[in-house]
Amino acid sequence: MPLDPATCTIFQDLPRPGGSVDGCTRDIIRLLPPLRTPPAIIDLGCGRGYQTITLAAHFKAPVIALDDDQAAIDQTVEAAAAAGVSALIQPRLGSIAALPDAPGSFDLIWSECGVHRVGLEKALGLWEPLLRPRGVMVVGACGWILPDPPAEAAGFWQRIYPGMTDTANVHAIAKRAGLRIDDSYSLPRSLWRKEYFEPLARRIVRYRKEGGLDAAAERRIQQAETEISMFDRWGDRFQYSYYLLRRA
Repeated sequence: MPLDPATCTIFQDLPRPGGSVDGCTRDIIRLLPPLRTPPAIIDLGCGRGYQTITLAAHFKAPVIALDDDQAAIDQTVEAAAAAGVSALIQPRLGSIAALPDAPGSFDLIWSECGVHRVGLEKALGLWEPLLRPRGVMVVGACGWILPDPPAEAAGFWQRIYPGMTDTANVHAIAKRAGLRIDDSYSLPRSLWRKEYFEPLARRIVRYRKEGGLDAAAERRIQQAETEISMFDRWGDRFQYSYYLLRRA
C-alpha cells in the first residue's frame, strides 16, 4: 500500500531513499552473470527511480518501473527524461505483490527496497515464477550480521520490520522458494550514514525547529530518531545487503 502522508513528508526529497545509492547499484550490476541480450527487466518498488535509470543506461534495454505510489512513478519519469533514457523506462502503477506478468517473463528482477513492504519470504515466493530459466533476481534487505542480536535493537526492528532475519536464514528462505544465493553485496556503513542517516537527521532538526507537527508526523519523527539511535549504537550488528538469486 502507499506510504502514509507523514512518512512521505518526512522522507520527501532526501538525497537517497534508504539503501539506493547509484554507485552501489553499479557495483551490484558488475556481479551479475551474463544475461540474455537484450534482457527483460523489471524494477519492483522503483521509488524515485535512481536504480531504474542506472539499469536502463547500463543494459540499454527497457525497464519496467513499478511502484504503488503515483508520485514516485512521476518522479521516475522526470528523472529518466533528465538522464536521457525516457524511451527505455516503462512506468507501471501497481502492487509488487500482485503482478500480472506471465511466468518466465524476466531475465532480471530488481528490487532494492521493495522486500520490506511484503516480507522476504513472500516476495521470493511471488517473484520466483517470473524468472526465465537463466534469470537473476536482486533483492535488498536489512538483516542481522549474526543471530541473537541485542534485545533493544531486536525489539525496535521487530516493530517496524518483523521479517528482519540473519544472513544464514536468508539462505534458508531462498531455498524454500526454489532459489539459491549466488552472491551478495553489503552497503558500506559509511555510505548508509552519509546518504541516508545524516540527511534524515538534518531533516528532523529542521522539522523540530519549524514546529506545528501533527500527531502522525510526530510519531514518524520519533521512530526515525530511534532508527538513527539504533544505527549509532548497534550499526555493527546489522547491515543492508543485496542478494543475487537464481533458480536452484
